[in-house]
Amino acid sequence: MSVQRRDVVYYDGNVMPFSDASFNAALCIEVLEHVPDPELLLRETCRILQANSPLILTVPWSARRHHIPHDFHRFTPEALRRMLSKAGFVNIDIRERGNDIGAIANKLTLLTLRLLQPKRYWHAVLTWPLGVICGSVATGFVVSAHLSFALGLGSKDDPLGYFVLARKQ
Repeated sequence: MSVQRRDVVYYDGNVMPFSDASFNAALCIEVLEHVPDPELLLRETCRILQANSPLILTVPWSARRHHIPHDFHRFTPEALRRMLSKAGFVNIDIRERGNDIGAIANKLTLLTLRLLQPKRYWHAVLTWPLGVICGSVATGFVVSAHLSFALGLGSKDDPLGYFVLARKQ
């Protein structure tokens, strides 16, 4: 049984328990992919915001499945823009977080960590040597990713995720 905190407002995931125009800003960081009905969450967020209030939102794109079984979606910029507009947001600015080189660096880093933490100790005989090799390659990609960010290189077609700034109409 979970203990509920008095300083947290709990709700059923449908209608937010707040009056219309109750807030002057909303922050939704790496949440939207875990919501069964993201359009409902965006409509409710818009409802509780005051006019011209900002919504800051981030979502993953090139990310592993996480918080299973509650990882439902990945969103393209086009889908985000459509859902936000439909919910009542305007001045929608969507930016890539990272690039393809950063996404590869991220995947190699996660693979390295998995190889270096085998589920059975005797698997380490095989996974640790591979982990050391993969770790070296991952380190090279992490350095390359940072250089590519600084120099504006790499493709933004496969970023790590997206950052969104929008305003309630």
